[in-house]
Amino acid sequence: MGQFRWTQQSIEWFLSASAYTGFHTALADHLRPYLNPTDVVCDFGCGLGQIDLSLSPSVRQITAIDSSKEAIDVLSRQVSALGISNIDCICGDARILAPICDVGIMSFFGRTEKELLYYSGLCRKKLLFIANIVNDSALSPMSQKKMTRQTAKQMSAKMEQCGLVFSQTNRALEFGQPLVSYEDALALASSHTPDATEQELVAFLAQHLQKRQDKKFPFYLPNSKQVGLFVLDCTNTTNNKYVRR
Repeated sequence: MGQFRWTQQSIEWFLSASAYTGFHTALADHLRPYLNPTDVVCDFGCGLGQIDLSLSPSVRQITAIDSSKEAIDVLSRQVSALGISNIDCICGDARILAPICDVGIMSFFGRTEKELLYYSGLCRKKLLFIANIVNDSALSPMSQKKMTRQTAKQMSAKMEQCGLVFSQTNRALEFGQPLVSYEDALALASSHTPDATEQELVAFLAQHLQKRQDKKFPFYLPNSKQVGLFVLDCTNTTNNKYVRR
């Protein structure tokens, strides 16, 4: 897995983008038809867990687990502030601590055949796997950025190689970044592309940064995120050597 680390700034950017665009609410709506009110769900590698906040009224229980203490602390505070009683927040390695569940969620998390087999083996019913269709970003000059996440096409091939039974649907969801100032926009683009020169960043923002009539967020970087949702059937995993039941 990658070495991304949450910081106070990246958390603020992420949460403001989620709230401004409604990305995670829309993504949760995409997942909800595959869930039942009695389902026990585990979000493996949940990050800030914004999908879980939206899904909590639709299921019995959610375990949200991530190795980042910063992310889990933020999610725990939100769960408490919202009075949500059916989300358990766990900081640790999902490979070790993830429980058996009815439905698992892997949202932009996991990229190897071994991970697919292991986490699908923890699910009694299904695993909902979300990946980018295209491995790029509209938030920075991509010529300088090295992306390591696997695309939906690559993950589909790995699922087939593993003999997993799945279906796939694709959606385009807006997940752009609202920004408080031009300096904020420069900092965001630089954080996504640390090797880019100032001239490259300025040229990128000149082409993509929008001005809006919004006192709180007068600038905006649009980002139409193309995502693939895979629904893996986990009801017949008796031959999966990674099953932990």
